[in-house]
Amino acid sequence: MPVAKMPAPRRPVRVSSARVAKSGGGGAFWVGMCAVGAAAGFFWWQGSHSKPVQKIAEAPVVVVKPTAPGKKVAPTLPSLPVEMARAETIPMAPAPMPATPEPAAPAAPAAKKPVLPIEQDAFSQPATLDGTAGKSAANVKRAEAALDEAFSKGKWAQYMEWLRAALGVEVKKVTDFTQPQNYDRVLKNPIAYTALLQHTLLHRLPADARALLTEDSGSRPFFTWLLTTPDATESLLQTLRPEDGARDVLRVWSRLAAEDDSVRGKYRELALAIALVFDQPFKPRWNSETLEITPRERFDFYKEKNEKGQLQTHLNRYTASDLVWVVADPVPLSELDWALKKVHLRQRNWGDAYGMVKYDMDKAVTGMAKVAYDSYTFAEILEKGGICGDRAYFAAYTGRANGIPAAIIGGDGPLGGHAWIRWMPDDDKWAESGRIGGYAAGTTTDPQTGRTISEMEFVRRSDPRETGAQRTLTAHRFLWLADLQSALNDTPKTDTAIDLSLKTSPRLSVGWDAKLAHWRKFHREDDVKVWDDLVRDLKKRFSDDKVMLAEARKLQEEFIFPRQEVKESIHDLKQDAKKFKDPRRSEASKDTGTMAELVKRQGQLLADAGKFDSLHQLYHRSLQENGGNPAAWKMLARDYFAMCSVNEIEREKSARQIENTYERYVETPTIDWFAVGSQNSAYAFVADCWKTCGNTEKAERIAKEMERRTKKSKREAL
Repeated sequence: MPVAKMPAPRRPVRVSSARVAKSGGGGAFWVGMCAVGAAAGFFWWQGSHSKPVQKIAEAPVVVVKPTAPGKKVAPTLPSLPVEMARAETIPMAPAPMPATPEPAAPAAPAAKKPVLPIEQDAFSQPATLDGTAGKSAANVKRAEAALDEAFSKGKWAQYMEWLRAALGVEVKKVTDFTQPQNYDRVLKNPIAYTALLQHTLLHRLPADARALLTEDSGSRPFFTWLLTTPDATESLLQTLRPEDGARDVLRVWSRLAAEDDSVRGKYRELALAIALVFDQPFKPRWNSETLEITPRERFDFYKEKNEKGQLQTHLNRYTASDLVWVVADPVPLSELDWALKKVHLRQRNWGDAYGMVKYDMDKAVTGMAKVAYDSYTFAEILEKGGICGDRAYFAAYTGRANGIPAAIIGGDGPLGGHAWIRWMPDDDKWAESGRIGGYAAGTTTDPQTGRTISEMEFVRRSDPRETGAQRTLTAHRFLWLADLQSALNDTPKTDTAIDLSLKTSPRLSVGWDAKLAHWRKFHREDDVKVWDDLVRDLKKRFSDDKVMLAEARKLQEEFIFPRQEVKESIHDLKQDAKKFKDPRRSEASKDTGTMAELVKRQGQLLADAGKFDSLHQLYHRSLQENGGNPAAWKMLARDYFAMCSVNEIEREKSARQIENTYERYVETPTIDWFAVGSQNSAYAFVADCWKTCGNTEKAERIAKEMERRTKKSKREAL
């Protein structure tokens, strides 16, 4: 028999059962053939719908043998459904099966990535700072988780943003920002206020200081305490300055806390003061050697003496900003102990320590002590005496040894350079000792930042309108709100918050620092009248502070003078200069350097305009008015001659006027050593002017006159 082939599809024909019966063995044959066709179709369908193989399997061959009549033999095939057994397709000659092309392999399905649960960090849910809802267990847990996330993973930027967003929601609930009490929603809500303190501190800390919070895992308990204890955060925010090494401040403070629990309690302010001073290695020079004083050594000394009641003060009553003027005593422990045992003065009378050191005129005149020091110690200074610098050193540093905030002040005046002291006779005032009449405000070095500051800083600290812990804290709180508003990019509300701070404490220097920095950034294009009002207000508040007045002049030159006529600028400067003649002003507030700077600015405007006649008139009047103070006169003369040096004729004219005013208003017949020394210093500048003009003969004559006066006053002094 031929191989069974796939039959062409045709409509099936029903055959009656009688016909099948008559066919005998032939019926069985056709039934078998139908089965063969069905099987072949099944295998063809399976091959075209399944994965292809190398070779298509051939259909099975069915052989039907002839049988005796009447005998039925069933072919060996799988059983068929009943319906197929009852029906039969009209037989056809099997045809070859068409060649089926091998189908292309289907693309393998992409491997499915495993579905991972979405990781939500602690900042995915907003903070709730509402006074009521914020106390819920869920919110407290969320806040703790967020802080833990920042500590463990260093996500301080995200933590700040998380706090800022929540604080932004709270401040939006404030309808009127012009009244201080309207900020109570934040300032008197413990949850929101803690968030404000954390945001402000983290915002002000540089990146390396924030990194330390995570890197120094051993100090994490201390840092957690710092961020979650409002009193501690407030103390740091009120005293930390941009010049401080914030990372090292935190490092020193945390190390002290790791070894002494009182750092977080009774001696918190003392430890912070030490951290602020010792953020850089404290290695003062003493007796030709370099001391290495450690934070732990200095902390232990003051804590022990305070506990035993051996100091003249109670350190716990002072803030860290006061205590930096105590702990920065540049002497060894042996000197501190000597001061405690040998100097028996009360705090309120400590200024008398200045006069305890007898004056050594030999040292003042010759530079050599009458009785040389074997070692520069408190004991030898007291025994052998010294000049003003030695007296100030003794008084200020023995005071610090006794726990009294004190500073050495230096300045120039009618009798030359001089040194005196400022100290705190009680808990909220600064007094002076050793100042000579006619000396304006001096300067000192801030032990915390290392920068030069005006003596008037101590005057402000003694002003009852400015002092008081609560007043100062309130003023700082508005500055912290200003930081927040600035971070939220709301300039008008930043202005309002800063103004509220200065309304609370009008002469708070850090408040003005914040205001000027903000104005320089966001108000540069404001009208000149607006800037003029700001400068006038600044001058009014700090009429006795040359540091802040210098800031006012910078503002004038940057934002006012370039936008107005020269005539108007000169008028403004003249008005400022007149204030120095006001008899109601204290000697300390009549700063000669500031006065000279104001005259110089007027002169520069005239010189730039080529108005030298007016320039000569300006300086003739100024030199005449300040002839009684050789130091001030010399500053004016130096500026005057420099401005006229661009023109040979004007230069010689200025030299002639400088000499005339010296002879008429500076020189006196005195033979006092200090007065002659100060006058000769001014006269030496006259000689330099003539030497520059080429008149060496006159310069030599002046030099001989100076030598004669010096010898005469020296004989008198000794």
